[in-house]
Amino acid sequence: MAKFTTKNIEFRDWQKAIFGDSDDSYLMWDGLDNELKISTVVSGVMPQNYGHLATKFYADNLVGSILYEEVTKSGGRITQIVAWTNSSKTLKLSSTAINRSGRKVTSITKQLYDPNDGVSVYMTITETITRTNGKVTSVEFNR
Repeated sequence: MAKFTTKNIEFRDWQKAIFGDSDDSYLMWDGLDNELKISTVVSGVMPQNYGHLATKFYADNLVGSILYEEVTKSGGRITQIVAWTNSSKTLKLSSTAINRSGRKVTSITKQLYDPNDGVSVYMTITETITRTNGKVTSVEFNR
């Protein structure tokens, strides 16, 4: 049986939390494979940060539909990548700006566009890279 310990619910291997009647849906820890198993469809909102679970809509429309990328260079280095649904540039999916200090990347800013209109920015993610003695010491993600 699951129990509360220090404000957490702890499950032993093969124990599960059941939702609904007759095992309609459950969460279970599979100790053999070290996996969290979910017995039903999971739905949600658009992912907001790296590592978030993506919806099928996000995967189908923003990842799987990139058919054309436009790359801009300056001084032989990539400065921007724009992803479109096709070579006619019908809908813009994302725009990535790569900022540098000399030859080293200092930040990357990615804007994700609404796949329905290709104009409205629904999320901006900035990765700021910090270096010490020329080596990357941290990457900070901001939304």
